[in-house]
Amino acid sequence: MEMIHTGADIRILPFDTEVLNLRLHESVLQESLKGAGERQEFVVLGLSKGAVLLFNAKQLSQLYCRFTVHREKIKAVKYLKNTNCFLSICKEGYLMFWQLGKDRKVNKLRNFRLPPDKQVSKVHVVVPEYRKEFEGVPQDRFMLIFKSGESEMFDFELNPDVVLQEGELEPALHAHLYLVENEKQKEHDSKVTGVDSSKFVRLIVTSDRGGSVKFWSLDKRFMREITFPHSIDSVCFLNQHGDILISHVQRISKIRFEKYWTSSFTHFGFTQTTDPVHLRYLENEATLETEIFDSHVCVKPPPGRTRITSEEHFFALFRNKTEEEVTMVPN
Repeated sequence: MEMIHTGADIRILPFDTEVLNLRLHESVLQESLKGAGERQEFVVLGLSKGAVLLFNAKQLSQLYCRFTVHREKIKAVKYLKNTNCFLSICKEGYLMFWQLGKDRKVNKLRNFRLPPDKQVSKVHVVVPEYRKEFEGVPQDRFMLIFKSGESEMFDFELNPDVVLQEGELEPALHAHLYLVENEKQKEHDSKVTGVDSSKFVRLIVTSDRGGSVKFWSLDKRFMREITFPHSIDSVCFLNQHGDILISHVQRISKIRFEKYWTSSFTHFGFTQTTDPVHLRYLENEATLETEIFDSHVCVKPPPGRTRITSEEHFFALFRNKTEEEVTMVPN
């Protein structure tokens, strides 16, 4: 495909996203494409018949290309810039990873199906974080958020050094999907309305209809929670300082990082105020919880991962977790 130049440093960044109350149609994702030369902006549309349309933002009257990746309505399309791949999910629950070639044809890499009771409401690509153990391996981390309020985190990577199981076929471009183990006790219990992540403060923020705003590490370790008396429409990070914007009851509120990340904040994320970590923080009399954040997140080893070997493995993994309510705790 002409927009994917060989040898070029291709980056597709959000051109417009679902921010606050200004919402795009759920099947529309606008992307910005930057090649080796001039900057081009594209609009990517996921259609009800599984097709994807690509328009140049400066010439919306002209179709750049059209291709089909699903049989049913596309609910979300995301670009994974580190692996230079796309992620899309359709109404049937099929999760697909694919690339676009120079000939404007789709190269399908992996395809998985979610159980019927796992309806995806949002897909979020988590900001990249340097991890020494994965240095040199193209990798993207993303979250699938379900209508129930639960969410799962995945790593998608292109790694030819993975040792395959007996009888397992080598996937195209050595594409592998991992389920990241994370805590399940603090999941949202109502529909998630907003999600964002920040590489500057190394946090993920989520909101729900029940009035909860929750903060997580980039490994999805629960940190803390703000509770509002009414529904939250959306939430996002405002700047590199970690300030957040919250849309609720027809107004927008700004909460500074220093306000939600200090000892004066009552909804402390580490269970109770008698928790040893909380007590150690109080003893330090620090203004911000940087040291406690580091000990809770950075000093701990990374969470375990389960490599998904096949479509059947993916389906069974989610089905078992739903029926048995398995709680996965990071090592």
